[in-house]
Amino acid sequence: MFSMIDNNNKLIQILLSFTKKERKRFNEFLHSPYFNKHNDVRLLYKILSNRNDLSKSISKERVIRKLFPKVYKSSKDPIREQDYPRLRNLMNKLLKQAETFILQVGREKNTLANYRIMIDELMLRKLYDFSRSSLKKGFKELNVQSFHTPKYYYDKYRLEEAQLYLDILHKNRSIKNNIQHVLASLQDYSFANILRYYCAAVNQELLLNVHYDFSFLNSFERFLGEISAQMPPLIRIYYHILLFLKEENSDYNFNEVKKLIESEKDSFNSTEIRQMYNFMINFCSFQILKGNLKYQNELHHIYTFNLTTGIWSAGLYFSPHHFYLFVNNALNIKRYHEVEQFIEQYKEQLHPQFQTDMENLSYARLYFAKEDYKNSEKHLRKFLSKEDFFYKIYNKVLWIKLFYEIDNSEKMENALEALRVYLNPKRNIGLGDTFRKAYFEFRRLAYHLWKCRYEPNSKDKIEQLIKDIDESSGLVEREWLRKKCIPLMNKR
Repeated sequence: MFSMIDNNNKLIQILLSFTKKERKRFNEFLHSPYFNKHNDVRLLYKILSNRNDLSKSISKERVIRKLFPKVYKSSKDPIREQDYPRLRNLMNKLLKQAETFILQVGREKNTLANYRIMIDELMLRKLYDFSRSSLKKGFKELNVQSFHTPKYYYDKYRLEEAQLYLDILHKNRSIKNNIQHVLASLQDYSFANILRYYCAAVNQELLLNVHYDFSFLNSFERFLGEISAQMPPLIRIYYHILLFLKEENSDYNFNEVKKLIESEKDSFNSTEIRQMYNFMINFCSFQILKGNLKYQNELHHIYTFNLTTGIWSAGLYFSPHHFYLFVNNALNIKRYHEVEQFIEQYKEQLHPQFQTDMENLSYARLYFAKEDYKNSEKHLRKFLSKEDFFYKIYNKVLWIKLFYEIDNSEKMENALEALRVYLNPKRNIGLGDTFRKAYFEFRRLAYHLWKCRYEPNSKDKIEQLIKDIDESSGLVEREWLRKKCIPLMNKR
C-alpha cells in the first residue's frame, strides 16, 4: 500500500495557491544560491510542480524514485527505509523556502514599509544623508497614494516617526512640530482601527444576540462626537457606522455614511468599501427582520449602485451570498425584470462550485414571486447545495412557501419539520442567534397559518396570528405571511 502526498499537505496547499507567474518566480527563487543551496530541494519542487494537476495525489515512493535515480535504477527496486525521513526532511526544507518566498512577495507589495526598514538600517549605520534621501522618496510615494485606508495612516505615522528620529539625531529645533505630525498620524491610524473593530464587535452583538463589555466605548464615542467633523473621511464614516449599528439616530447616521462613501469612494480601495457596505447591508437586514421595510429600498440601492464597481467579487468571482441577497431583496420590492437581467448578466461571474445551485435557487425564487409555481418547483428540485447553511435555509423556506401555495399538506408538514431540525443549534453552530430566532419564528407562524387554513371558525386565531406577525421583533418573510392571512380573514 503506497503512502500518498495529497492536497491536504501544507506544502501542496501553499504551492497550489501560487499563480502561474509566482510558480515561475519561485523556481527562480530556488535557483538563487543566496536563498537555497540544496539541489535536492530544487529537484523536489520540479517533481511536484511539473505535473498537469498539482492537486492530484502522488505516492511518496514515486517521488523518492525520482529524487534518487542513482539508487533506484529499476521501478521494482524496494524503497529503503531511510529514504522516507529524507523525503520528509526535503519537504520541510521546501516548505520553509515557500514560506520565505511568500514573505518576499509580501515585502515587494509593501514598498512604504520597506522604506521604513531601509531608513532604520541606514540610521544604524550612521548613514544619515542616505536615510533622509530614502525618507524623501517614502513621503513622495505616500503623497501620490489615492487610497486613504488605515494602512495609509499607519505608513504615514511610521515615516513621520522616522523623520522625528532623524531630527533628534541632528538636534533639529523643529522637533516640536515633528512630534505634532507623529501624534496626528498616529491618532488617525489608531482612531480608524479602533472604530473598525468596535463596528465589527457591535455588528457581532446584533448577529449573535450577545452583549460585550466595552468600558472605553462610550467615552470614546463622546470624544469623537466633539471632533468628528475635523477628522478624515475614513474616521467619519466608521463613526457614523458605529452610531447606526448602536441604533442612535439610525436614519440620519445611515444617510451620512451613504453620502460620505459615495462622495469619497475614490479615496478607498475595493476591500475597504466592501467592508463599509457590509456593515450597511447587515444593518439593513436587521431592520428588515424587525419590520422596518423601508430598508429594503436602501439595500437595493447599495447593491445596484455598486454592481459595476466589482466590490461584490471576492477575488475573481461574484460573492454567492451577495448574489442571492440581491435577488431576494429585489423580488421583495417587485423588481422582477431587474432580477431576471441580473441573473443572466452575473451568473457566469459566480465560482463554478456555486454557479448551478445559485442560478437554480435564484430562478426558483423569481418564478415563485411571479406565481409560476410549476417552474419554481422545477428549479428548486435542481438545487443540491452541500456548502453554505444559509443557502439551504433559503431553499427550505422557499419549499414551505411553495407547498402552501400549491396546497400540498403532507409535504408542507414535512418541510416545516425539516426546517425545525435544520435550525437546531447543535446542527448548525455557525448560524447567528438573531437569524436563527427569526427563522424559528417564521416556522412557528407558518405552521399556525397552515393550521388556520383548514380550521373552521378560526377568525380569532387569524386575528391573533396577524397581531403576532406585526409585533414580532425578528421575523423573515413577514410580508408573505401577512399577505396569506388576508384571504383567510375574508373567508370567515
